[in-house]
Amino acid sequence: MLTNPTSAAQRVTLTYRESLSPIRGSGGSLTLDLAPAEQRIVLDAIDCLRRGGVAAGSRGQAFYAGSLLVEFRSGGALSSGFAEARTVAPASGGGRCGLFYPATSLSFSATEEIWIHGLRQYSETRANVAVAAFPEAGEDLTVRLEVFDGETGSAVGDGSVISVSPGEWRQIDGVLRTAGVSNGLVRVKRISGRGRFVS
Repeated sequence: MLTNPTSAAQRVTLTYRESLSPIRGSGGSLTLDLAPAEQRIVLDAIDCLRRGGVAAGSRGQAFYAGSLLVEFRSGGALSSGFAEARTVAPASGGGRCGLFYPATSLSFSATEEIWIHGLRQYSETRANVAVAAFPEAGEDLTVRLEVFDGETGSAVGDGSVISVSPGEWRQIDGVLRTAGVSNGLVRVKRISGRGRFVS
């Protein structure tokens, strides 16, 4: 969902970076024009990107996931706007699971660490943690996902270490299950590289 909250027309650039199946297409950019105060719901966003010439594999060949950088411009200058997305994937027991969330602006990104609170891992819920690096850094970012027990506050496990290329999105599934807790929080801490990231 893309929203132009201003009274001027905007050009929106969507830059997609495929992270799950890059061998089938690494991504690219697409531009859309929004009228003043227009809100546009883009159904099946990955297919929309494909139709616009973005390399994201073929429909039905594989699962696709990645990062999407959204830039709003008016008269060539950066402008304000809103972007939200709904992601959906098949659930292991049948059906689908998904999440609807707003885009994170550069001003809410981190350079050193991010804390994620209130995670739960039970049979009916799961706790996955994703990390996306902003593309401006120009070098890989390496982070450690440190898990803390929600009952005791103490650190548990060794923590997963992942590297994320500029513009890339990576997800670690079941971070609490791996650490042996069902209620906890995670600190995503930079250990090398530079640039801003979100989680």
